[in-house]
Amino acid sequence: MARSNGEDPGAMSRMELIRQGLQLSHLKAKKTVKNMTKNDVKNFMKRNAFVIFTVAAVLFGIILGFSLRPLKMSYREVKYFSFPGEMLMRMLQMLVLPLLVSSLITGMAALDSRSSGKMGVRAVVYYMTTTFVAVFIGIIMVLIIHPGKGSKAEFGKQQKIEQVSPADAFLDLISLRHSMGRGWCT
Repeated sequence: MARSNGEDPGAMSRMELIRQGLQLSHLKAKKTVKNMTKNDVKNFMKRNAFVIFTVAAVLFGIILGFSLRPLKMSYREVKYFSFPGEMLMRMLQMLVLPLLVSSLITGMAALDSRSSGKMGVRAVVYYMTTTFVAVFIGIIMVLIIHPGKGSKAEFGKQQKIEQVSPADAFLDLISLRHSMGRGWCT
């Protein structure tokens, strides 16, 4: 029954179990860290090298972006810096949709016909929901952060038309765009 102070006696025992579980996991983690060797750390680094390099590259890009901002680079210099990242993003965009469709088809082929209909509807609903949430979060973040706000205003003030250099022409050939990013080739 209930205690005189109105607390549930079962709640106290649940809290005790949670506390004991946390203490036990803390002791296990402490023992694991104490027994860790240099070889364990090397194996961890090898297994997670891709994630570690990705995080390091993102941090390097942030540092590079903030350190180059005061240099007031020209539009052409900014395009040279942004070209590798732009190509990477285009390759990823080109890869995502076929990968998603092929994984959905492979997953559906492994199911029987009755459950694949249900699974197909669920997959489409899930895909549409996550796309809607991603677009919503993207719009909110753009409204909050205003990416590229300062840099585009500076480039709009330039009235002088620059000559197209051979490097620009070569980059345009690779990226399949008109000079200085004015639109897609037809």
